[in-house]
Amino acid sequence: RQQRGLYRIAIYEVCPNPHGSGYGDSPCSWIRENSAGRNAEEPRKTARMVMKRQNGFSLIELMVTIGILMVLVSMMMGGIKAAKGKARRTRARGEVAQIATAWTAYQTEYRYFPDAGPGNSYTITKMDEAAIQILRGSSTNTAYQAKNPRKIRFMDFHHLVTEFLDPWDNRYQVSLDEADYDGRINVPHESSALQYSAVAWSNGKDGIEGTADDICSWKER
Repeated sequence: RQQRGLYRIAIYEVCPNPHGSGYGDSPCSWIRENSAGRNAEEPRKTARMVMKRQNGFSLIELMVTIGILMVLVSMMMGGIKAAKGKARRTRARGEVAQIATAWTAYQTEYRYFPDAGPGNSYTITKMDEAAIQILRGSSTNTAYQAKNPRKIRFMDFHHLVTEFLDPWDNRYQVSLDEADYDGRINVPHESSALQYSAVAWSNGKDGIEGTADDICSWKER
């Protein structure tokens, strides 16, 4: 109490009462007495305000962040779409090569190509059920067994498959050497005969024959 009294006296000596001639509880003395507590609170208030500013986002910052995320997502989706398209083309390129190889092996084995219908007409033009059953070599159908009497498996297919589809769900197309077996094939969308015994192709994503996106066994791309 004695020290507090001295503290008050010291304040009164420095800050006279502006409302009178003596020393007393002046506004200046009240400010001095309370300045210590108030000054201690100021750093805490400032720290809390800084933390609030650091923890929060302004509307502009939020919009910029969302915009950046949208750009990144669109770039990622575009890359995924391009990768899927490339994978489909790669798969189709491999499958048309397998089909052409299988039919070439068939001709090497039997010295002729089968006809899918009666008589001597070469009607196998697509990878439908007839083509699959003949190349599979395990059909229980006597008509298909007659086309592959040695039951050679020239190409593997699941037993439930009835048509061979490309990645765009269209049948693969086939062209086999004609009756003269001269090693030349006429393909509808080619201007000249091809020097192959068997070829296959996919009509590509658009499903239209003879367009730029066709994938053919006789072309490298």
